[in-house]
Amino acid sequence: MKAKSPLPTDVVRLRQRLDTWRQQRTKGHRIPERLWEAAVQLAQTHGTSRVARVLQLGYAQLQGRLAGPGPVAGSTLPGPAQALWRGSR
Repeated sequence: MKAKSPLPTDVVRLRQRLDTWRQQRTKGHRIPERLWEAAVQLAQTHGTSRVARVLQLGYAQLQGRLAGPGPVAGSTLPGPAQALWRGSR
């Protein structure tokens, strides 16, 4: 069996920051953008799966942030796709 390598210091520090935020937040508040940005940077260096697991973040959410910004809320579908969408109702 492969021995687990120790957690990098930067990942441990962010885990501590997230733990502190989780203890002090009021219910319903989302994780601050600055913490997400730090998690994305760590995922690029240490891998998405490992960082998501250690920081207790959703893998898909972290992976989506690594991929870049998605469609803007309220944006419309482009050209022909919009016509097809309307026609399917």
